[in-house]
Amino acid sequence: MKLFNKKRFVWSEPWFFCQRVRGGAGWARAVLPGVLIGGGVAVLLVVAAPGGQPWWLLAGAGLALGLVVQFGLEAAQARREVSIDDDAIEAFGNAGQFTSHTRLPLARVTAVRIRRAEEVGRSFALLVVELPGSFGVIGVPPSVRLDRLARTLHEMNVPVTLAGWEPVADAAGEANTYTRPAGTAVTPTRVEEIPEPDRNLTQPADMIVALLMSVWPVFIWLGVVAWAGVYAYQNWAELSIWVIGIGAVGLFGALTIPFGYFSVIGDYLSARHLIRAAKTRVQQRGESLIRSFDEKVVSVELVRRDTWGSAAPKVTDFGFLAVEPDRRRVVFEGNRERWVVPFSAVTHCRIEEVQYSTAGESVTGELRCFVVLGFEQESGPVEVGLRVADKEPGKNTDTRRLSKAVDLFDYLTAALPAGK
Repeated sequence: MKLFNKKRFVWSEPWFFCQRVRGGAGWARAVLPGVLIGGGVAVLLVVAAPGGQPWWLLAGAGLALGLVVQFGLEAAQARREVSIDDDAIEAFGNAGQFTSHTRLPLARVTAVRIRRAEEVGRSFALLVVELPGSFGVIGVPPSVRLDRLARTLHEMNVPVTLAGWEPVADAAGEANTYTRPAGTAVTPTRVEEIPEPDRNLTQPADMIVALLMSVWPVFIWLGVVAWAGVYAYQNWAELSIWVIGIGAVGLFGALTIPFGYFSVIGDYLSARHLIRAAKTRVQQRGESLIRSFDEKVVSVELVRRDTWGSAAPKVTDFGFLAVEPDRRRVVFEGNRERWVVPFSAVTHCRIEEVQYSTAGESVTGELRCFVVLGFEQESGPVEVGLRVADKEPGKNTDTRRLSKAVDLFDYLTAALPAGK
């Protein structure tokens, strides 16, 4: 038996999932510990207390203790952390001295049913795990890709069902694939290198400004920490240990604000600034293929395939891509290269997914989605991996990354000659 198992998929249950799906019998079982403890302590206090003590006050103290216990038990189930590893599906919740732990060994699982939110009439999906003589139910938030969850379980040889999903056709790349019609007369792609003086879409000054836009709350936090440190040093003798402790915990907790800012809005503002500056410089180029951004133009990054699954994928170029149906071509104006790709030169286009680290809602893991565009040059066939560079406010989830890739794929292939 392994000492540690690698997690295959992780997520956090919707808030108060356990409470929201309980029925009457479930609530009766859930409150029984609090009622028994509170009632038992109340009886003991009333019976054992010296005479003259108000019975209702003693009984109230016992019931209050039961209420505290019940609150702790419920808090431990308010939002459980779910993980799937090679041995089991586990849901764990913690609230100080109170914990909640559900373990469903995969060796005993007879079937897993993933029920979509619309099937159950809820805002979340359900993972129903069936075992001999029993079953477990775990909540799945909308941010989790259900097809990806089903695929992970299927790859672990767990019998799983999900409406609208089949193991042989679950990959987005299989549903989003274009292949050039046979017999197409080919006009090769023209690729030009951008002159060195014009390779200025990402200037150091712009990158510094973008960095400050994304992390400026960190500097404020550091300033507050420095001020608090100086103040504590100067008034150490007058400050109680409680004030110092509460202040330290508060400052540490406040560190979540800069990280939250970056995740929700900072990354978006940074990307928007860089893209806006790049658009201005593209319009200033004398030989630019893109003269106006009034029409649909997509900012993209070219990412080297062998780094798709690495911690920091290597971006080889950045620029703007436009489809021109009237001229039957796709054009790209980048920092290093510009392309003119006739529709007839496009050999294929598809979406490919790469899972980095643990799937689901892992802090370090993410599903990366790339649009692979293949075309012919005079020197032979070429294939590039494209990733949408534009960002949106809010957390960059797996679902959002896939949606952007699908939008780019649809944009690229909508005007191409009908293929497979």
